[in-house]
Amino acid sequence: MINLKVFTEYSYDKSIIKFNDYTDYILKHNLNYISISDDNFKSLYKLKKFIENNPNIKPIIGQEYVINGLDFYLIAKNNRGLKKMIEFSNSNKKTLSFLKKNEENIIICFGKPTKRNIKILIEKKDKLKKALNDIDFYSLIYQEEGTNIFYNKLIKDAFNNKTLEVSNVVYLKKEELKTYNNYISIMKYSTIDNHNNFILDSQIPFYDEIAVDLKFLFNDDYKPKFDFDETKEIKHILNEKVKKIKNDEVKKEVINRLTKEFKLIKQKNFSGFIYVIYDLVNYMKKEKILYNNRGSAGSSLVLYFLNIVLLNPLKYDFYFERFINEFRNELPDIDLDVQEDKIEQVLGYLIDKYSGNNIGKIISYSNFQFKSLTRRVLSSLGVENAKITQMTSKMINKHNNKVLTYDLLTKIINNQKKYSLSDEEFIKYKDFYDYINNLFKYYPKLYSSLDLIGNIYQQSKHSSGVIICNQNINTTFPVLKQDGVLNIQFDKKDIEDIEIIKLDLLNSVILKVISKTMKKAELPYEWFYSKNTNDPLVYKEFSKANTQCVFQFSSYTGKKVLEGSEVISFQDLFNRNACDRPGP
Repeated sequence: MINLKVFTEYSYDKSIIKFNDYTDYILKHNLNYISISDDNFKSLYKLKKFIENNPNIKPIIGQEYVINGLDFYLIAKNNRGLKKMIEFSNSNKKTLSFLKKNEENIIICFGKPTKRNIKILIEKKDKLKKALNDIDFYSLIYQEEGTNIFYNKLIKDAFNNKTLEVSNVVYLKKEELKTYNNYISIMKYSTIDNHNNFILDSQIPFYDEIAVDLKFLFNDDYKPKFDFDETKEIKHILNEKVKKIKNDEVKKEVINRLTKEFKLIKQKNFSGFIYVIYDLVNYMKKEKILYNNRGSAGSSLVLYFLNIVLLNPLKYDFYFERFINEFRNELPDIDLDVQEDKIEQVLGYLIDKYSGNNIGKIISYSNFQFKSLTRRVLSSLGVENAKITQMTSKMINKHNNKVLTYDLLTKIINNQKKYSLSDEEFIKYKDFYDYINNLFKYYPKLYSSLDLIGNIYQQSKHSSGVIICNQNINTTFPVLKQDGVLNIQFDKKDIEDIEIIKLDLLNSVILKVISKTMKKAELPYEWFYSKNTNDPLVYKEFSKANTQCVFQFSSYTGKKVLEGSEVISFQDLFNRNACDRPGP
C-alpha cells in the first residue's frame, strides 16, 4: 500500500503534516517507503538525513509542475531524474521538451482534471500529441474529487495512457480533519466538507523502478576556493602583528592564545571562511563603510588581529570556546552590522568577487505561535485589524512583562489535575488566565485551532543571511528567485549542516546616522574606531537605563539589569548583559 502524494508543512496553506511527525509515522507503522510531494524541495535535505539514518526506507519524491499551461506530476526514478527535476523547478522557462528528454529518468503523470486542463487538452490535443509522442504517461484519479471520466477519456484517446488512483494526503489521522479545516479556513478563508486522506489499498506499478539514492546530494565542499593557501596567508598576517608587540609577557600570552585558536581553526577547516570575512572587512575599510561585529566572534583573538572584531578578548577575558570549540562542527557565526545605505554596495562587491550565481540569500520560515495564530484566526472570522492588534497586545503579563509562552498557555488551558496551576502561579498569571479563557469562550475556533501551533504558515527572506558558494547555486540547490536574488530553499540549520558559508550582514540604521553625522562634523573615518570605550558620560546614561534602541539593552530585562547600581566600566556592561543573556 502506497500513499503517492503526501504533502508536508512545507507546502504551507495546503497541509498540516509536520515533517517530523510524518517521519515518526513512517517508523511507527513500519513502512518501507516515504513519499514527499511538496510544492518545493524545502524538506529535501531533512529527507536525506532521515534516509541516512533509516537506509531501508525508499524515498519517493514527486512534484507538481505547470508546463505550457497544463498540470503535470513528475516523480524521480533515479538520481539523475531528481537532479533534473531540481534544475527544472529552478528554471523560469518550462517546456514540454523537458518531458521527452528525461522520460527515462522520471515518471510522468497528468495533473488534476481542472477546467483549465480540460480546455487545453481539447484545444491543443493534436499539438500536444505531436510534442509528447511515444511517452509513457499515467493519469491520476483523485479519490477526494471523484473520477472525471471525460478527462481521463481525453487523455487516453490522445496518449493511450494508464490510470493511477491517488489521494492528496494533507493530514495523518482521521480526527485531524477539523484541525485541517481550521487551517485551510485561516490560510485561504475557505473550508471543505470532506477529504479522503487515508492510505489507499493499491499498488504503484512503477514502485520497483524507483531507485533514488539521496546520499549523492549536497556532499561537496562548497566553500570558496582561492588561488593561494588562505591558511598560510592568515598565519602570515598574525605573525606580522605579533612581531610589533614590545612587551614580552604580553607577547607570550598572545602567542599562546593565537596558537590555541589557530590550531582549532585549521583543524576544523575554517580558514577559508575566516578569510572571506577578512577580505570583506578590508573592502569596507577601503571604501570607508562603517561596520561593527556582534555575537560570539568577539571572543576570538585571531579575528581581533585580523581587524574583524574591534575589542581585545584578552582584555575582557572572553572565552574562545564560545565562538569555536572542538564539539561544534558547523561553521561559526560572524555577524556584521553594516551601515544601511551601503549594504547594497557590499553585496555588489561579493557578487563581483565570487560570481552572481554563487551568491544567494536564505529563506526563513514563520511558525505559528499563540499570538500569530490568534491574529490569523480572528482575521478569518472577520475581526477588524485594529481590534486584533488591541487584543493581542494584552498577551504580555502586566506584572512582570512576561510573554505568553506555549508552556504557560498549556497550563492555563489544562488547568486541572496534572496540569493545574499552583496557587502562586494562579495569582501571578490570573490576568492571563481570565483573558485567555474569555478568548476561547468568545472565539471557540481559536481553541480548536491550538494544534496548529508550531506549523509553518509563511516564508520570507532571511533579514541578513547571505550565502557564498563555489558552485552555481541555481544548478546545485533548490532555489526560489525573488527580486533578482537567488534564495536557497533550505533553512538556516540545513545551511549550517551542509557547511555553506553564511554571512549575517545586518542593516544598521544607527551606523548610517553616525556616518552622516561624522561627515557633517568633518570627522575622519578612523575617528569611529578610535573612540574611547570608557567614556564616563556614556556609562552614566547606562546607569540610568537610558538605553532605548541600544542593542541588547533596550528590552525590559535589558534595562532591569542596569537598574540599582552604577555602571562604571565596559566589564560592568559585559557582566550585566551576561545576567540577561547568559547563552549556552
